[in-house]
Amino acid sequence: MPKATDKSFTEKLHSLWDRKTPKYKRSLLKQGFMLTHYAAEVEYSTEGWLEKNKDPLNENITRLLAASHDSHISSLFVEYAEDASETGNVIKSRVKKGLFRTVAQRHKEQLTSLMAQLHSTHPHFVRCIIPNHQKRPKKLNAPLVLDQLRCNGVLEGIRIARTGFPNRLPFAEFRQRYEVLTPKIPKGYVEGQKACQLMLQQLNLDSSFYRVGLTKVFFRAGVLAELEEQRDTLVRKIVTTFQSIARGYLQRKIASKRLYRAEATMIIQRNLHVYLDLCESPWWKLFMKMKPLLGATHSSSEVKKRDEMIQKMEAHMQAEAENRQRLEEERRRADAELHRVQKTLESERALALDKEEIFKRMQQREAELSEKLAGALDDQDVLEEQIDELMSAKRRVDEQAEVWGRELEQAGNLIAKLEDEKREMAARLEFLDRELEAAEKQSAERGDAEDKLEQEVNLLKSHLSLKERKIHDYEEALRKSDHELDEKLAQTVCLSAMPLLSSN
Repeated sequence: MPKATDKSFTEKLHSLWDRKTPKYKRSLLKQGFMLTHYAAEVEYSTEGWLEKNKDPLNENITRLLAASHDSHISSLFVEYAEDASETGNVIKSRVKKGLFRTVAQRHKEQLTSLMAQLHSTHPHFVRCIIPNHQKRPKKLNAPLVLDQLRCNGVLEGIRIARTGFPNRLPFAEFRQRYEVLTPKIPKGYVEGQKACQLMLQQLNLDSSFYRVGLTKVFFRAGVLAELEEQRDTLVRKIVTTFQSIARGYLQRKIASKRLYRAEATMIIQRNLHVYLDLCESPWWKLFMKMKPLLGATHSSSEVKKRDEMIQKMEAHMQAEAENRQRLEEERRRADAELHRVQKTLESERALALDKEEIFKRMQQREAELSEKLAGALDDQDVLEEQIDELMSAKRRVDEQAEVWGRELEQAGNLIAKLEDEKREMAARLEFLDRELEAAEKQSAERGDAEDKLEQEVNLLKSHLSLKERKIHDYEEALRKSDHELDEKLAQTVCLSAMPLLSSN
């Protein structure tokens, strides 16, 4: 400048860069040059190059735009705005940069500031790929997509990633996932890096395929896929073996059960044949007729003992019913106490009583409820022990009843009196069973009532914790208000002292 031309500018570029760098080439068909980017070659034309760069901003136009009423336009030219001095009417320009400043220079400065901002941050870019130029769905132009991937640098990034170690895993995750491939690793605690090194040695991997870092293991592309395939194969083999063993065990169980049933059937058949042959023997018939007469006196004493045992069981059942009534009364009292505690808490909250007294009362009531709950649990344990004793007595009575039933059946044809007693005892046993079932049902209902009582106690505890939190929040609010009041008081004292200090 000022005697330069587009041709002289082009020749100067050729003399500076031609054949000195592979990224610069002469334009063969027209005046200009070509630059080789990582994606492709881009050709630039220098015709009218200097004329396009002679575009200085006029000072009057920049002042006019800076004084625009549109906030966006005035913000674009804020650096050209004028400032009127307070001492006179002379208007001074804040910065006179637009006189010899071109649009290209302004664009260059803006681009430089943008690049500086980008380098100071960590930007993320979204690459959009166009599948076709017709903007139609389900249509893919493979060369177009490949060219876009190449120009966006995706293929270059993939190539760089494949030459490095793109896959990485922490030590713990690597050992947890692939330890099944190395069964010779010592069990127990082993330092992560050492354990990974031992596993990689047993896997027989080439050292060029991986690197062991401080906290992670790095692999080249494809190594983890191969390890994952080996792991899937081994897991599939283990699962198949387990399934075969389990199925074999189940089939053996079924076969042994069938053999046991067949053997038991044969034994039953043999014993039945022996019994039928024995029934035809005259000596067996005589023995069966004489046996009930020998055991008549013994059965009457057993009947008396059984009556006494039934009376004891009835007494136990009455005691259990009394305990159940007592528990019901305690539960009702506990419900009334809970209701009363809730009303007391609401009244104390409404009247804003002293928080320490409220806390002490709640602790005392919680202790009382805990003692009541402990007493109820002790009563439950006692009742469970009594139920266990009744069940054992019932089992013993059932066993004795079976023995007596067999004896009564044998003497049924000869002693009518024993048959009447047998029917009476059977009726008593049925009554006893019904009573026991009723006792079990009542015990289950009592267990449900105790569960409800425990739930109500837990609910009361949650209400108490909620009250404590509200009291704590109230204390925090009081402390904050006291602190703000102290600050305001200090400010008031300072403001009142200021006139005295100024007068002094």
